[in-house]
Amino acid sequence: MKTSYEKENIFDKKRLSELERGLRELAQVFCTSLPNWVKDELKAPFSGLSVGEVNRRKNRIVGWQRLLEYKEDLRRIRELVASAKVPPSEKNLYLAYISLSTELEFENLIRNPAVGMSTVRAFDAFYEVYRERYKEYHTEREKEKLALRKLYNENLIYANTIMMLSQIEGLCDPQMIERAQKLFAYEEILKECPEEGLIQNRMVCARCGAVLGESLPADEINSLIGSVQKDISLVLQKISRSIIKGIVRKEKNEKIKAFVDAVTVSNLEHFSRLLDPELLEFLKEILKSTNV
Repeated sequence: MKTSYEKENIFDKKRLSELERGLRELAQVFCTSLPNWVKDELKAPFSGLSVGEVNRRKNRIVGWQRLLEYKEDLRRIRELVASAKVPPSEKNLYLAYISLSTELEFENLIRNPAVGMSTVRAFDAFYEVYRERYKEYHTEREKEKLALRKLYNENLIYANTIMMLSQIEGLCDPQMIERAQKLFAYEEILKECPEEGLIQNRMVCARCGAVLGESLPADEINSLIGSVQKDISLVLQKISRSIIKGIVRKEKNEKIKAFVDAVTVSNLEHFSRLLDPELLEFLKEILKSTNV
């Protein structure tokens, strides 16, 4: 005579085989393998078991079957949580993130299938708060970026000047060129993001990829700007005032006169704005003739 469980096909071999396959697939989602004790549990005979043992195994199997109903949700959640970075400074959000990360361990889910269902609900609540916080962060970041970009653009001319002057052999040290190139490299980071920080099924903005809590490199940029300005001052010192005045004291070209004036008073901004290909060639000839 069949038991009520057998009538329900709870222990049907085909269903158990399908369940094992589903659990294997779920294990792959978590980049692991199905534990041997689970395989043994699914393949062990049911004959001779007490009612209590049968109930225990039935509950576990039913729990696993229900867990698989959340397989796609768990896959999505795991990918999102794995791609997220929540800094400790976010306090409650950080604690919720750590809790989710712990719950989303395959061994934990397989031993406590009900955790899978509660994890889905917990993530939904976490993500709602996370989205709002990320939007605030993105807005704050863009405001800071705007101010930093303004400063950066105002001083980018000095990096351009170094690169132009580097065409004159021996005038710029390799370190000067390297610093100018480093400053150029920040342009991409400082580009305005047209998005408003609204994310859906993502943990970061699809356009700029800003990570929650990540700071802009303001200190590095300010330091580089100062270094590049200092580099130009050193270059201007190399272009000796006496040499320039001695060679061009009779020069009638107003453009060249203005250029020389900028050099002699070490006016970095004026010098950088005046420098163009024509004046660069003029400067090359002067320095070549004086072996500077």
